Amino acid sequence: MKTISRLNELLSLDSETGVFTWKSKRGSGSNAGDVAGKITKYGYVSIKIDQVDYFAHRLVWLIEHGSFPSLKIDHINRIKDDNRWINLRE
Repeated sequence: MKTISRLNELLSLDSETGVFTWKSKRGSGSNAGDVAGKITKYGYVSIKIDQVDYFAHRLVWLIEHGSFPSLKIDHINRIKDDNRWINLRE
């Protein structure tokens, strides 16, 4: 992803739940307001943006810090789809 502005153009983040929603219709599959992403076979939320898959927890980190993490992200409560900012640590 080239810029955080691109992320903000496409998605809204509910900081209390850690859930991303689409701001506008995306192709034939998603409408504005729909929850973005799919759960991977490993339990993480993955969101496709401009033909590239991103883990939602890394996108939350990008929004909160202005850059992607340099290390892996840990879900403190071990629930891999709980992407609330307070549940993430580098």
